[in-house]
Amino acid sequence: MRPLLAIVAVIATLVAVGLFVRGAVTIVRTLRRGAASPGRLGPVRQRLGTALREILTHERFRSRPVARVAHWFVMMSFVLLVPTLALAYAQVLDPYATLPLVGGWAPWQWLLEVFSWAGLAGIAALVVLRIRYGSDPDDAADARDWRSRFFGSTRWQAWFVEAVIAIVLVCVLTMHAMESALLRQDPATAAAGGWQHFPLTSWWGDGLLDVPTASLETGIVLLAMAKILVSMTWMAVVGLGTTMSVAWHRFLGVVNVYARREPDGATSLGAAAPMLIDGTPFDIRELDDLADDAAFGVGTIDEFGWKSLLDFASCTECGRCQDLCPAWNTGKPLSPKLFTLALRDHAAAGVDGRAPLTESSPAGPNPTGLHPDDLLGALTSAGALGTPTRDGALVPGAITPDVLWACTMC
Repeated sequence: MRPLLAIVAVIATLVAVGLFVRGAVTIVRTLRRGAASPGRLGPVRQRLGTALREILTHERFRSRPVARVAHWFVMMSFVLLVPTLALAYAQVLDPYATLPLVGGWAPWQWLLEVFSWAGLAGIAALVVLRIRYGSDPDDAADARDWRSRFFGSTRWQAWFVEAVIAIVLVCVLTMHAMESALLRQDPATAAAGGWQHFPLTSWWGDGLLDVPTASLETGIVLLAMAKILVSMTWMAVVGLGTTMSVAWHRFLGVVNVYARREPDGATSLGAAAPMLIDGTPFDIRELDDLADDAAFGVGTIDEFGWKSLLDFASCTECGRCQDLCPAWNTGKPLSPKLFTLALRDHAAAGVDGRAPLTESSPAGPNPTGLHPDDLLGALTSAGALGTPTRDGALVPGAITPDVLWACTMC
């Protein structure tokens, strides 16, 4: 059975990785459509330091301590799950397999134990927050829900991402309990199966000491296989959904924080950034020297800088911006989140084949499934749904004029 499972695991991995790489290439192609974004890649040392500090400390979450701690542990557990996934391929063939160098090292196993339990607790906390600040699924598409930060966010995507991480963490912890019991059944390895190596799951393993060795071995093999299949399903789904930014932000968010406007991490509140014309800051004193066809501002998606397109693709749909927007909270059609998501979907248009950017493309408010249902319902109820035009104009193609005029420039 084990060789057959290994073959299935390899085939699933090849398909999932292929789809994921395809999705990554599609996103890169989307970003390359953008105009120049001067100054966003240097100075390298300062930007790297800022990115590492912000990612490792989650300092931008300071006003939301529960979300800050929960998200940090989930993020770190996601990183630490990668080597355990690599180990799973070996465990499909040999339930006693360990990672090279660190496999039997107690501190490494302690680290996995702590972050697996903490990551699971973090997922539980985020689920509670999502329920607390969420919309009623039966009403969200029909009426504007002022209380919900997640109004318009694609519910199934968020639940899918959180469920995958939770399932994999449960697999890791259950396997640790089984490994603890399995090792203690053999006097030669009993010391490695106790609390010294599995401090937070050996108690669970105590209840499995009477389970036959063959059953424990089979359980570890099946859980390793489950971990692989669940992880590869995640990669395949995310690869097919290039606008699934709640998942892609795990990768794009790192680049986004690095390429932020201020290299030292300072906020962008204050003076607006200079308007760019052909990638060069516009100086009002040079107005008379501009070409007659020079375009001010942004009229089509391709006129955004690549950093703006990265912002759209990195949106986590968390709704913090919507929660604080004075326009949204006073009944106007502008939600920064809905605005960003609408532009995200239009940025992907023409690259992944879903959108109306050519003369032969269909017209209508949601041609070829441009927006997911939750976002479509939210845009419609807020009066912010544009009608895509064949020339690719953002107004009224992506958003209605009322959305722009609702902005208070806070």
